[in-house]
Amino acid sequence: MNSIKIIFISFLYFREDGMQNLEAFQTKADPYFKKYGIEILHQYQPVSKGQIGVNQNIIEQPDMIQIFTAESMANFQSYMADEEVKKLAEIRNAGLRKMNVSFGTEIQTTDIITASAKNALHGIALVNFKDSLGYDQLIEFNQKGQSSGLFSNYGIHAENFVKIMKSMPAIGELDYQQPELIVIFGVDDASKMKEYIADSNYQKIAPIRDNALSSYHFFMCK
Repeated sequence: MNSIKIIFISFLYFREDGMQNLEAFQTKADPYFKKYGIEILHQYQPVSKGQIGVNQNIIEQPDMIQIFTAESMANFQSYMADEEVKKLAEIRNAGLRKMNVSFGTEIQTTDIITASAKNALHGIALVNFKDSLGYDQLIEFNQKGQSSGLFSNYGIHAENFVKIMKSMPAIGELDYQQPELIVIFGVDDASKMKEYIADSNYQKIAPIRDNALSSYHFFMCK
């Protein structure tokens, strides 16, 4: 496990001027990011939230969702234990009222991964399944959506599937159930979503995914 690249999904809730604190921390901590193999991939601003199924998404909408990687768990643990990093983290933490983090490993699904347009919206979905077959059903839905041309017709892109090892509160309390999977997807043109959901092909394959879900809560982000 220590040699496998780890992906982190961090949900940040700012105090006043918290964004400035985060930027100051990241600037000062950049040499330590390089030293320990930490790379910030994306910083998304959530603009809405929703769910698939009847369970309402009651998770508080964060101010930012940050995606970053560590070369290994051992590297990340060394980064967290560094006394200079701990001092710098106080700058970031002073601007946060809450921070929840989930981390895990990327699942290799290259046959269904495609790149979103530059200005696409991005969805961050926290997924739990009814049983052990749920993951395979989710992948089957994506495979059918990709191979049938449904996704390309409406600019839908599966970008990443992260199998979650642990979720934890870094600041405050954890306010969501630990997901089994976090899915990151792109939507090139949000105005096409109603057509996408109404498409007969989507309605045909959606139950493959939906019937497997215990919960599917998502945030749409800029």
